[in-house]
Amino acid sequence: MKLEHLIKDIDNMDNELIIFQKDKLDLDGEIFLHNEDNIKNGVMQIGDTVYYYLLEVFIVKEFLEGWLENLAPRPTDREIAKRVFEYAINDA
Repeated sequence: MKLEHLIKDIDNMDNELIIFQKDKLDLDGEIFLHNEDNIKNGVMQIGDTVYYYLLEVFIVKEFLEGWLENLAPRPTDREIAKRVFEYAINDA
């Protein structure tokens, strides 16, 4: 799954989930959702694959609520994913 696909269903996601991304510098990197907070240094390993912390779902929801409130027309899911990714990398 990519961040863009997660954005489509973010309102139905559990707030406790944590979003991890396979390539921490690639908007199209594969993501993984996990609900444990015992992550070591923002890294989770599943088999041979390493995932890096991106954001918690509740933070994404709060960010989008504020950001999308005054935008018309609504950005595409791709544009929203790009803005969330930029927020995670640069501001969070």
